[in-house]
Amino acid sequence: MKTRRRLDIQGMRAIAVLLVVAYHVRPDWIPGGFVGVDIFFVISGYLITAGLVNEALATGRINVVKFWGRRVRRLIPASSVVLVAVVVGTVLVLPLTQWVTVFTQTAASALSVQNWALLFSSVDYLHPTQPSPLQHFWSLSVEEQFYIAWPFVLWLLVVVAHRRRHSGRKYFAYAVGAMLVASLVFSVVYSFTNPSAAYFSTFSRAWELLIGAALAVVLPRIALGRRISATLLVGGLVVIAGSAFLIDDTFVFPGYIALVPTLAAAALLASGASEHSLLPARLLTLRPVTWVGDISYSLYLWHWPLIVFASAMLGVQKLPFWAVGIVVVLALSLAALSKWLIEDRFIKHAPALSGVVQLRLEPEPAHVRRAAHRRRIAAHPLTIGVSFLAVVALALGSGVVRYEAVAAEQRRAASPENYPGYEIYNPAFDPSGLSDVPVTPIPLAVDLAAIPAQFQPDCLSSAFSDDFRECSYGDEDSATTVVLAGDSHSSMFVPTFESLARQHGWKITVIAKGSCSLSTSKDIFFGDGTTSFEQCIRWNAKALQRIEEIDPSLVVVSPVNQSYPENIEPDDVAGHERFDRVVADGYRGALSGLLDAGLNVVAVKETPSFHDFRVPDCILAPGATAAECSKKMGETRENFPSRVLMAAQDEPRLPVLDLDEIVCPPDGACTPVVGNVLTLIDGNHLTEPYARSVAWLVDEKLKPVAPQLYR
Repeated sequence: MKTRRRLDIQGMRAIAVLLVVAYHVRPDWIPGGFVGVDIFFVISGYLITAGLVNEALATGRINVVKFWGRRVRRLIPASSVVLVAVVVGTVLVLPLTQWVTVFTQTAASALSVQNWALLFSSVDYLHPTQPSPLQHFWSLSVEEQFYIAWPFVLWLLVVVAHRRRHSGRKYFAYAVGAMLVASLVFSVVYSFTNPSAAYFSTFSRAWELLIGAALAVVLPRIALGRRISATLLVGGLVVIAGSAFLIDDTFVFPGYIALVPTLAAAALLASGASEHSLLPARLLTLRPVTWVGDISYSLYLWHWPLIVFASAMLGVQKLPFWAVGIVVVLALSLAALSKWLIEDRFIKHAPALSGVVQLRLEPEPAHVRRAAHRRRIAAHPLTIGVSFLAVVALALGSGVVRYEAVAAEQRRAASPENYPGYEIYNPAFDPSGLSDVPVTPIPLAVDLAAIPAQFQPDCLSSAFSDDFRECSYGDEDSATTVVLAGDSHSSMFVPTFESLARQHGWKITVIAKGSCSLSTSKDIFFGDGTTSFEQCIRWNAKALQRIEEIDPSLVVVSPVNQSYPENIEPDDVAGHERFDRVVADGYRGALSGLLDAGLNVVAVKETPSFHDFRVPDCILAPGATAAECSKKMGETRENFPSRVLMAAQDEPRLPVLDLDEIVCPPDGACTPVVGNVLTLIDGNHLTEPYARSVAWLVDEKLKPVAPQLYR
C-alpha cells in the first residue's frame, strides 16, 4: 500500500536545517539554533521506526538488508561528494596545520564515526580548536550508527515477542520506552560530569531518536481530537521558536534541557499538521518551505564547509554580512544541485535498475542478460557504497601525499641554526650566521596533530577524570628533583626544564591535570563557569600530598591565565573582583601549605593568552605576515589581573618569575614568531621548540631565587 507523503515533516526539516544554518553563520542571531540537530534526531527516529515497526507487525519480520540498502542510496553518494570537495578545499584554502585534522575527520566521517573522533579529541590538550569543515558530520554519524543498530534491536524484539507469544504495538512501546529512559538518565548524568564528551556521544544522544521512535510506535493507537492536535501544532512551533532564542551554549547540553526542543518536535509530529487548515499548518506546508525540507540533507552537508572555507579565505572569525549572503546562496544552490543530480538519481533510479522479474515467452539473448546483470550489480547498494567510499579514499590519499611532500620540503629547509627561537635574545647568541629564511612550522605542524608527550594522557591527567598521572624526565637518579605542578601551563615548560635537566643533571617530575591549577579553593569551576570542577578539587588534595612525599628541591607552578566565567556578566566589576580573589586565595593556600612543609616553591606569572586565536593558523594563512598576526594578537590579548601576583602579595615567601617577555618581547608587541620559531601552539601554550629555546632565560631567573639547584 502506498503511503501518503507528509508535507508537514518536510516543513519541520526546513525549520531544523534553517535553524542550524542561521546559528552557524551568526550565533548571535539565533543562539539556540543548534537545537535544529535535535529536531532532526526526533524526525529520523520517528520515520525510521514507523517503517520498520509497520513491516514487523505486518510480516512478522524485518528485512534489515533492504533497509540498509535504502540508507546507503540515500546518504552515502551525497556525503561522499562533499567529503571529496572538503579534501580539495582543504589543500587549496586551509593552513597546513589543519590538514592532518581535516584528513583524519574525513576518514572518520566516511566511516560514520565522526562523533567519536570529536569526543576523543575534545579531551586532548592542544588539539586544534579551529573549526573543522567536517565537524558537523558528528550528527550524521550519530544517526547512521542508529540506522545500523536499530533494525537489529527491533528484529530481536520481534524474535523475543514471537517466542513469548507477545504481539502488537504495546510490546514495542514498553521496550522502546525502557531504552529511552535509560539513555535519557545516562545523558543527564554524563552531561553534568563530562559535558564535552556527552555532546557527541551516541549513547547520550540516542534518547532523542528514541523519542521519535516511541512516538512512531504509540501514535497509531492514539486518537487525537482536532483541538488537541491543533494545540500540539501551535505549542510545538512556539516551543521550538522559544528554544532557538532562549537556549544557548551556557546550558549544559544535551542534559535535560534538550527535552524542550525534542518534545516540541514530537508534539509537532503528533499533530499531523498537514491535516489542519490553521495558518501555522499552511505555512509549514508551503511549497518554498517544503522545498527547503526536500534539500535539507544536502543543505546541511554543504553549508558548514562553505562557512569554514569562506572564513579562512577572508581571514576572519565572523563572516561579514555580504559574505553571509554569498555563502547562503551558494549553499542553497549546491544543495539543490546535489538533490537533483545525486540524491534523486540514486534514490529513484537505482531501485529500478535492481531488477524486475518479467515473464518472457522466449529466452533473452545472452548479451541482453549480461547487460542486465551488470546494471543490477552497478545498482546494488553495496556497490554504490563501496564505489563512493573508494573515491573518498582516493581523494584523501592524494591529500596525504601532498601534505607529506610539503612537509618533507619544509623539514629540509628547517636547519636548527636558522631557527634559534628565543635564543636570539640571549647575549651569548651570535646572530651573524642567522639566514634570512621564512618561518617554517614543520616539523611543528606534524607535532600539532601528534600531541606532545607532556600533554598526553600518560603524563597529563584528563580534566574530567579522577585518574592521577605522574611522569619524569632528566636524570632519574639525580639528588636534585624539580616538580612541575598544576595545569597544562606547567606542563608546557617541560621542554624548558628538560633542557636544564640535561645541562645541570636534574630530575624533572610532572604532576599536572588539564584545566586544573594547584589550589586549595573549594569553589573551582570549569571554563564555562557553571560546572563545579569536583575532579580538580579532588586532584589537588592528591597532588599536594604527593608533592610533599617527593620532597623535591623545588616546586614550580605556572597557572593558566584564567578567563572570567560566562556566568559573570562582562560589566560586573564586583563579580570579577570576587572571582580574582577566590582564584588568588586558592593559589596562596596551596603554595603556602607547601612552603610551611619546608619546600621551596617558585610561581611563574600567567603568560599572555589570546582569545579565539591560534598562531599557526594565522601565520600559515594565505598571504599572512608576522606583522598582521602580531596586530591580531594585540587585538585578541586577554588582559586579566595576575592572580599569581595577588597571591604573592599575601605570601612574601613566594618568589614569582615574570616571563611575559617570551611572548611579548620587551622591544615590541606580542608576536607569533621569535627567531624564526612559532611562539604558541594555539592561543596560550608555548610550542615545544620555542619552550626549549627559553631555557637560558629561565635558568638566569631561577639562579637567584632557587640557589639550592646549582650547588
